[in-house]
Amino acid sequence: MKYKVDVPENFEDEQLNLYLNLLIKQGQVANPNIEKIKSCSFLGMVYDNDRPIGIGAIKQVYKTPFAKAEIPELADEYDFELGYIYIVNEERYRGKGIAKDLCNRLLEKISGKNIFATTEENDENSMKFLLQKLGFAKKGKAYTGAKTGKLIGLYLRTAKI
Repeated sequence: MKYKVDVPENFEDEQLNLYLNLLIKQGQVANPNIEKIKSCSFLGMVYDNDRPIGIGAIKQVYKTPFAKAEIPELADEYDFELGYIYIVNEERYRGKGIAKDLCNRLLEKISGKNIFATTEENDENSMKFLLQKLGFAKKGKAYTGAKTGKLIGLYLRTAKI
């Protein structure tokens, strides 16, 4: 596997379009587009040879999850969000730690900063367990996601001092 984690400006147009295709395939983002991708602090892509098989980002921050989770008082403490994490759903990529490696590489870019993530709250969602392994903890109440209509949890990771 080859990983590329960098600022959006260092991704070529073709790479951004491939990223967008995977983001659309993920199906969790309302109105996925190149502008949203370019507004991220950092992008991550995983390649199997030359084939892109995964994406992730330290993305633009919307503080609405804190209000929806009924903990708005914490919103100002978190200026980064880990998101867009997606690895193609093929047997050969499962259980290989690809998503964890990608997340760790993204998290290294903002070392020492508080970060949050949101993910679906069900026991079949591997992202929920990955976030916990990465030091995130669920806070607040679960809420209904606007795009999916599914229950969403807010996960926080406080910087280690």
